[in-house]
Amino acid sequence: MYRMRLLSIKFAIVAGFSLSLFACSNPAGEGKKHFTRAEAFAGQNKWPEAVLEYQLALKADPAMAEAYLKGGDAMLKVDDKAGALAAYVRAADLLPNSVDAKLKAGSMRLMARQFAEAQQLAEQAIALDPKNTLAIVLKANALAQLKDVPAAIAEIETAIKIDPTMPELYSSLGGLEVQNKQPAEAEAAFQKAISLDPKSVLARAALGNFYWSTNRYADAEQVFLKTVEMEPGNAVANRVLSTFYITTGRAAQAEKFLKAEVAASSDPTVRARLGDYYLLRGRTAEGLEILRAMVKEGESQGSAAARIRLAAAEYAFGGRDKAHGLLDEVLAKSPGASAALVLKARFLWTERKTDEAIKFVRQAVKFDPSNAPAYYLLGQIHRSTGDTKQAIESFNKVIEINPRTTAAQLQLAELSLATGNLTAAVSFAENAVKAAPLDSSARLALIRALIEKGDLGLADPEIARLKKLHPNSAQVLAVEGNVALRRNNYAAARRSYEAAYKADPSNLETLSGLTAVDLALKQPASARARMDAELKRSAGRPEVMLLAARTYAATGEPLRAEQLLKDVVLQDAGNMQAYALLGQLYNAQGRLEEGRTEFERLVKKEPENTSALTMLAIVLRRQGKTDEAIGHYERVLQIDPQAPVAANNLAWIYAERRQNLDRALALAQVARSKMKDPDVIDTLGWVYFLQDRPTQAVQHLQEAAKLAPGNAAIRYHLGAAYAKAGQVANAKTELDAALRLSSTFPDAAEARRLLGTLK
Repeated sequence: MYRMRLLSIKFAIVAGFSLSLFACSNPAGEGKKHFTRAEAFAGQNKWPEAVLEYQLALKADPAMAEAYLKGGDAMLKVDDKAGALAAYVRAADLLPNSVDAKLKAGSMRLMARQFAEAQQLAEQAIALDPKNTLAIVLKANALAQLKDVPAAIAEIETAIKIDPTMPELYSSLGGLEVQNKQPAEAEAAFQKAISLDPKSVLARAALGNFYWSTNRYADAEQVFLKTVEMEPGNAVANRVLSTFYITTGRAAQAEKFLKAEVAASSDPTVRARLGDYYLLRGRTAEGLEILRAMVKEGESQGSAAARIRLAAAEYAFGGRDKAHGLLDEVLAKSPGASAALVLKARFLWTERKTDEAIKFVRQAVKFDPSNAPAYYLLGQIHRSTGDTKQAIESFNKVIEINPRTTAAQLQLAELSLATGNLTAAVSFAENAVKAAPLDSSARLALIRALIEKGDLGLADPEIARLKKLHPNSAQVLAVEGNVALRRNNYAAARRSYEAAYKADPSNLETLSGLTAVDLALKQPASARARMDAELKRSAGRPEVMLLAARTYAATGEPLRAEQLLKDVVLQDAGNMQAYALLGQLYNAQGRLEEGRTEFERLVKKEPENTSALTMLAIVLRRQGKTDEAIGHYERVLQIDPQAPVAANNLAWIYAERRQNLDRALALAQVARSKMKDPDVIDTLGWVYFLQDRPTQAVQHLQEAAKLAPGNAAIRYHLGAAYAKAGQVANAKTELDAALRLSSTFPDAAEARRLLGTLK
């Protein structure tokens, strides 16, 4: 897809250390000696050694401006962007008349998204050399990022007047015209760049990227093919075409051009890309062979990239320890290697070491504040722990860095949908569709948001468009069924769901839809028969077991529902839905004593069975035997200190009793770190309230209320927290909402009393 191409100082990028070490005061002669050594290492491409010598030179002579400038170059070679930025900025301060220092510092400021500072450095360079086109383009870059596109265009036009023969300037102008939503002018500028240099690969790539970004895929492909035909041995030309084929779903056609890029380039990381391609295509042996060879050869520039890719492959195929070892080797040499930090974090997250994972991601964004993949992973981690607020902030950061990131738009659409912000859900999904019009997941997200919002008429054409492209897609047919179900058109809903089931019998949305149709038409036998068949077909899937349990309970077979729910909690001790449904089932049937006896028998047989202990505690609590329940919850937490259901329920008991609130807080935080259930978040918020910490209480209770706006108890808790925080208007709103939702919930009388005290 299109990337705006403005002239910039070109740097290689790799990982290193901080400028904070550049401080000491040895004799100047010692500094010169280290500087000379650094230059020798740089001449041999021994960048880590060069970085160290530049560091020692500056430790000896902190005023050696040239060491800052050259040290910044070396740090970029080892991917220490933060250190390079600090070095260049210091060099620019010490060399007030150096255009080169201003440009390097300004370019790094731009990469760090410090746009105003980049503009200032560009203007200083222009003051020193008014006809320096690199400085003018740097200023244009900064202005464009500061959303002043007309001013950026004016700067590029000034540069063109200075040198109208530079094709790169016209490519830059074309990129700005795209931002300015002037496609005709953009295309003309790109064409002008080519006319000035018909053999320019970069100019042709810019035109092809423009066509790509405007969905003119055939035109883009022709431009890319023509470029390779003209320059078959050009690495950039082959890379652009291979990327185009991979991104547009024609990965098989990319191999030829990836191989050509490897043959044309001396950059070892290109070989790593080819290995990565083979791994993604399922050609594991070929991919591993390339990556292992690169690691064994220890190529100076490519070894880190190869180790990182090899680590990912080893991890995927069961070599967990090998993978961690490879990443640790990279990070030992280059602590700021952001790709290694992000992958390490992903491994740790997979291993449920959430806190450690977050630490590594934050280290990655500290070294590289514009690292979109790191922010995206951070959003995923926060979402997995139920921290919706932090997840949204992280995904928004991704979009700030790259507004066309479809995956982040989709995440935000789903989070907005889950929290009831339907307008935002539609907006994010629409943006995802604009960024990736051929991405069916984006259109599905838009359809689901429109359905929830009730805009069924707007969902219809989107479904029709997807059905034309994917007539046999289970997901598309399922959302078609959802629309028909919303309209109470049960016959049409059944047709769509049955077609979806035929395409993919494992699709849970389809199974839920068919069950809903059966229940709406009062056909319980049909619903049960389908669940019977599905349980045989997909034994062990907890989500199917939960759906089946609900179906059996709703159709008069509570004993079958009970057994399924027991199986789920024994399989997954942290499945709060199953516990809640099982408790409701026992309560509704008046069978609490029978349930208690059964779970006591199981605990006696298996004393370390946390699922049985947790269920026993739940039943005892419902029987009013709270002290006994506490003992069993504490036993669960002795066995597994991270057991989320036991931690949440015990925290709530202590909160109700206004006892052990510090212990309650610690337990609630454990539960919150593992689950995103609104009741769990409510527990944490209420404990903060009881500790007279209304700011923290409001923060968590707001999130719980967004996830469960129809829960009167949660809305009451939020109202009470607002009142304690002095936010009277908000308190009244929430307390009134709680009482409108239910006039008989347990704290209704207290809600009315509190509401009466607010003026």
